[in-house]
Amino acid sequence: MSYKVFLSHSSKDMILVNWFYKRFTQAGYKIIIAARERPTKFPGYLAEKLKNLIKSSDCVVALLTRNGVESNLVNHEVAYTLEKKPLIPIVDGMSVNHNKLGFLQGTEYINLRKNNNCWQIDVRSLDKWLHSLRSDKETSDKIIATIVTIGLFGAVIWLSRKS
Repeated sequence: MSYKVFLSHSSKDMILVNWFYKRFTQAGYKIIIAARERPTKFPGYLAEKLKNLIKSSDCVVALLTRNGVESNLVNHEVAYTLEKKPLIPIVDGMSVNHNKLGFLQGTEYINLRKNNNCWQIDVRSLDKWLHSLRSDKETSDKIIATIVTIGLFGAVIWLSRKS
């Protein structure tokens, strides 16, 4: 099963979104972009659709560019995520003062910069962070599967003794 990453972003940052989608889809991640999921997956109000997409993901990557920070949807997605899922903030350090983003106080984040119309990101740190989260989930899934198997085995033994 692939690791699902919800990508919180401004629609004004599609060049960065498309790069992220291509790079991490090729690395084996399932990237969830709300605009590509909205029409068919979750009927209803936009806020509910976004919540359901976040719930169905394993973590959220928030692209906090100037556009992202100014987006009401991105802010709602981040606020909802903080209660539910691991969050990987990617902050445009050149145009966003991370000290003014209260939810980032004391939190690690990945730095993003734009030089000569080209985005630069510490891909190695992002890869490590995503890999760590995916490994934690895989370990958790294996533990749950083992517990379920032991429980089923115990139930079979109990039922066989009853008859």
